[in-house]
Amino acid sequence: MSETTIFVVAAILKNAHNQILIVQRPLDKEWGGYWEFPGGKIELGEAPPQALKRELKEELGIDLSLQDLEPLTFFTYQLPEKNVDFSFLF
Repeated sequence: MSETTIFVVAAILKNAHNQILIVQRPLDKEWGGYWEFPGGKIELGEAPPQALKRELKEELGIDLSLQDLEPLTFFTYQLPEKNVDFSFLF
């Protein structure tokens, strides 16, 4: 088991037609070209909702209210070189 852990938060966002937003990772990044839910790394001192609000504003120009977010689920994905702790909010 790796000793390095990265904390990540992602959003499950649906529109009025019940469509879910996913985004494609930039080709020059790790896992480039793969599809993912919008979000990103949680910075030191941030709680998942604050990190998600920041990431959505930076990456997609979406400005959401923290009271609109609810926790959905979380899990840890183990890679050989690191663990990734995912928190999903909707």
